[in-house]
Amino acid sequence: MHPGTFAHPILSCEQAKAVETNLLKDDSAAWSAMQAAGRGIARSVLEDFLELRPLPKPLALLILAGKGNNAGDALIAAARICERCDGVNVTVCLAEPKETLRPLA
Repeated sequence: MHPGTFAHPILSCEQAKAVETNLLKDDSAAWSAMQAAGRGIARSVLEDFLELRPLPKPLALLILAGKGNNAGDALIAAARICERCDGVNVTVCLAEPKETLRPLA
């Protein structure tokens, strides 16, 4: 790879929405994508943290969640981290009322 190039394109909001609309045709496809995203986030968070130092006991996670599917990705990631680590304390702060969350969030 040459300097200044990226492995993945950088998309505008409109381009990202078009890609997601094409790929995520139904709730099942969206849920599968969210599961994969959550697993990837969990793996990356733990790998990044372990580059700095061992995981603290207890591990504390703070999830700042909006009402969209990214909140769902973050919650899936937190669940995966809880599965992999003992004694995790998770705090979830919702930016919007619970009633306004999208169904997959």
